[in-house]
Amino acid sequence: MNSFTLRMCDADAEALTATLEQQGVCVVPDWLDRRTIEALREELTKSLPAPRDNDDGAFNPGRLVALKRSEIADRLPETFRQFSNPVFENVARNYVGGRFSFNDDIFVSDHTEDRREILPLHYDRLWCLKFYFYLKDTTRNDGAFEAIPGSHHAGHRRRTYLLSRGMRAEDLPNRTDPLGFDGVLPLEGGGGTLIVFDSDVLHKGGVVGEGGRRLVMRGHTHRVPKNVYRPNRWSAQWRREARLNPITALRRFGDKLLGADQRLKL
Repeated sequence: MNSFTLRMCDADAEALTATLEQQGVCVVPDWLDRRTIEALREELTKSLPAPRDNDDGAFNPGRLVALKRSEIADRLPETFRQFSNPVFENVARNYVGGRFSFNDDIFVSDHTEDRREILPLHYDRLWCLKFYFYLKDTTRNDGAFEAIPGSHHAGHRRRTYLLSRGMRAEDLPNRTDPLGFDGVLPLEGGGGTLIVFDSDVLHKGGVVGEGGRRLVMRGHTHRVPKNVYRPNRWSAQWRREARLNPITALRRFGDKLLGADQRLKL
């Protein structure tokens, strides 16, 4: 069993990158000032759809909208400015280490009181680096983001191993914890807190309790080429996931012969 404690880090690209490499997640309080928070909240309200009625799914859906950064400069100028921050781009360049699409997807969400979790403990099937803002003071009762710092190395090994054996991204068993970790930490913070995390880290969205509310914006930076759930025919990802791919078939056979699949608890 492993447990990890979270260190706060300084607000420069080098310190953010170093903390990400060690912990998979880092938190910077007071990244946004009050005026910026107010402007982002106005743009969040403008962007969100109407509340849903009679949603009976397993998780708290809240109100959520996906945006393309390339399309919002005129309509949501403060959101565009914050997710175009050159410090973030330098972190992405340092951390990804190759070609990437910088904060191309932005998600805006509002979750209110609900007995269901926002999301269970998981790593993402489609890898990305996330830049995440609290737009109000956020405690555990508000459904604060939760994570297991340091678990990103194991999450990365498990995800990339399964993909290299031909498993489709959409089939990755990411909502279980066979990795032997404990120590899930609610990352509470004031309005304006920045959280940056590697999506291989085990993380979850909490439960919004009585009187609670979670207002969040997050940007997703992806490696290029980007993994998707429906790859284009004959793309590298499509070939890797093809059932008759002889390379992945040999890898699976070798793993079974050597017991590697059992060691990874697959």
